[in-house]
Amino acid sequence: MRIQSCLVVILTWTLPFSVAFGQPCTPLKAKAVLFVTHPSALWDRQQVTKGPINEVAESFTNEGLPVIRLKRLADSPSLYFLSFLNVNVPSEGGDHQMCVEADEIYVSGGKFSMCSSETVRDILVNSNSKRRVIKINYLMNTIYEPLRIGIQEQGDPLAFDQLMRLMDDNQFVDYLDRYYFSETGLGRQNPSKKREATFENFTFEIIRNGRALTKLGTGPQRVILNFVSGK
Repeated sequence: MRIQSCLVVILTWTLPFSVAFGQPCTPLKAKAVLFVTHPSALWDRQQVTKGPINEVAESFTNEGLPVIRLKRLADSPSLYFLSFLNVNVPSEGGDHQMCVEADEIYVSGGKFSMCSSETVRDILVNSNSKRRVIKINYLMNTIYEPLRIGIQEQGDPLAFDQLMRLMDDNQFVDYLDRYYFSETGLGRQNPSKKREATFENFTFEIIRNGRALTKLGTGPQRVILNFVSGK
């Protein structure tokens, strides 16, 4: 995977405040940004996402683009896999205080229906962007998710693009509705978190491998969620 860029990356570490919630956040401006949430064998026990994560992180690094690794402080460093990284950010549940301004935001790592969704939630609620569109690209072969039978999770997690191949478009939208979004937006998957990217503030456009599937929400800020399968 090659990420084209002709802009200089600007990475600063002053602490402005998020417009949405009044919390200090770290600004990051770039042509494209890669978030890697909890790339750890503690959670991805079979390390099914290790190769794809390292591949895309290497590509970003070679292009001079920032790679943000979100890491739980309590986890042993020996469990983490990522050969290429620019910045480590403490993150217990995929949450963060990065204020990102980028044409393209790429998301990898983490459990899709939990910590990965919190990473995206905070990208949105921390944003001071005046852009008409915020584009989030989910690299689904770099994100893990359990196989579910009913509400029960079964066995070790799989790369989520493996699960995507088992679903038609309607089933995929139903999966997002059931396990990714809450009734009022994005961000209630972890009950300890109080923040949410609501359907009142955001309109989510769901794209799957180039196909527009549906829209959720009626908010003024347009968000494209682009779900991309691996090779």
